[in-house]
Amino acid sequence: RYRMPCGIDRDTSGTNLFIVEYENHTIRQLDLLSRYSWIIAGQCASPGSVDGPLGTNLLNFPRNVVYLPSNSLFITEQSGRSIRRLLW
Repeated sequence: RYRMPCGIDRDTSGTNLFIVEYENHTIRQLDLLSRYSWIIAGQCASPGSVDGPLGTNLLNFPRNVVYLPSNSLFITEQSGRSIRRLLW
């Protein structure tokens, strides 16, 4: 289950959504064809502001997400008071 989803964007193909889970401190990617979703940034219920690969990075109450065609996301954080970029 999603915990307080509050921001969403899609990739240029339109098959993937990127969903902000405010209370879980995560960003999820949802494949609309398979209906499968997975965490691509942050860790459930672990707030923080740490850069790094998946499994080590932390988000602090993310609010919104914007997809860039260069396969990256801009993420705004409320409590972190920052704009962060996720590359993959």
